[in-house]
Amino acid sequence: MSNIKKIKSYIPKSTDVFLFDTNVWLYLYCPIGNYNRYVTEAYSVFLAKVLTIKSQIVVPAQVVSEFFNVYIKLEFERKKYLAPSKFQSFKKDFRNTHNYNDTIQEISSLIKDKILKYSTPTNDFFDELEISTILDGNNFDFNDKYFQELSRYNSYKIVTNDKDMLNCSDVEIISTQTK
Repeated sequence: MSNIKKIKSYIPKSTDVFLFDTNVWLYLYCPIGNYNRYVTEAYSVFLAKVLTIKSQIVVPAQVVSEFFNVYIKLEFERKKYLAPSKFQSFKKDFRNTHNYNDTIQEISSLIKDKILKYSTPTNDFFDELEISTILDGNNFDFNDKYFQELSRYNSYKIVTNDKDMLNCSDVEIISTQTK
């Protein structure tokens, strides 16, 4: 049975503990992603509600890692689109450039001044999770299953726009998506 709640009608409580999926942080703080305005507004309004009532938001290192890696790759793809002959290889053509270093500084500031300002780093409890639950099944994303298992273990509610997460039955999912 699905446990999906529509983000616009969900009323967060101060006792709720949320894990914001990487895609939500990207909608909120990655302007180069060119995301749907309806989606970004929905998550922005929800974040404001959560902060107002002082619910806790937790962030595993894996979310920060994904945010960092997706953001920097989006910047590379943007550069590659604008100057395809100059930017063909991420590591060879982009990594040691001034623009790369500027982007790293921008991402680091967003992580420190936004994500970590509004959330609490959490232990990943990897040694205590049911690893077989994460690895079982076919056609799955390891990180999605990991976040689901971490959330189940800690009674976190996942805030996500990832349709793959909608198949999780034992964790409450808050999203703009429906099945």
